[in-house]
Amino acid sequence: MMRKFTIAAMTAALLFSATPASANETGRAVGLGLATVVANVFYVPAKLSYAVLGGTTGLLAYVVTVGNADVVGQIWEASMTGDYVLSSQMVSGEAPIHFSGPSGPPPAPSATGAGDGF
Repeated sequence: MMRKFTIAAMTAALLFSATPASANETGRAVGLGLATVVANVFYVPAKLSYAVLGGTTGLLAYVVTVGNADVVGQIWEASMTGDYVLSSQMVSGEAPIHFSGPSGPPPAPSATGAGDGF
């Protein structure tokens, strides 16, 4: 008798404590997931092409500049870093999309001497 009561109480607690997702939230999540997949169908090949072209350009720059590694590093960092796959947060605008990496010289260290958390 006590066991049945305990099982019934636990079942009731689980049923009443769970908050079901509304159909609107579920539909939004499914739509966002589908949009992310479709966006990646176009984004991933474009990013890979950009990276390969950047790699090739970096090699050519290495030859033309007679081995200047700084120039090559800037080209490769800009073309080969960044996001290769889009997330649902990026598609919805909640997170930024970094197609290419940083270009130009790195920022100067802060005056306080504290790093940027790395």
